[in-house]
Amino acid sequence: MKNRKVTKNVIKNIITMRKEGKTYRDIGKATGVSRTTVKTVLDENGLVHQEQIQMRNDSIVSMWHKGASMAEISRDIEKSSTVIARVLQDRGIGSEMSRTEKIQRGLNRAVSLGRKRKFTKEQEEKVIEYYKIDMSVKNITEKTGIIPTTFYRILKRNNVKVTRNNGSKSKNK
Repeated sequence: MKNRKVTKNVIKNIITMRKEGKTYRDIGKATGVSRTTVKTVLDENGLVHQEQIQMRNDSIVSMWHKGASMAEISRDIEKSSTVIARVLQDRGIGSEMSRTEKIQRGLNRAVSLGRKRKFTKEQEEKVIEYYKIDMSVKNITEKTGIIPTTFYRILKRNNVKVTRNNGSKSKNK
């Protein structure tokens, strides 16, 4: 069926199906033509694929800036989280945020959705104070009721340099 003419009826079906939101692949299967033919027909009839992609991408960026998570955007746009991540990355969004900022954004979002913040700023400052007076990590975690991972995250989040001796005084120095 190579180089066969596409009938007016097939063209009409392609346009209708695309306006309904069908993918090129689905349209091609339903009409018996290739995805390339579907794209050509749509381009020739003013349904430019790039404009639709641009509008979708603008919508993704807008939702991201309003605080939506990638999972929420993925659900609303009906695209995979990989597509969402690629669009954000192509627009330079997310890459300008440090890992700490990304974590903080996620924590803020979780709190806004009802998760209780486990540590107040004052509690974090107390942990840092204990660390700076050379209290051992073991003693700090026991005293504050946190696990070592949380302890190190608090230090990192507050830009406190971690020493090799984990904050405890060493007699061998």
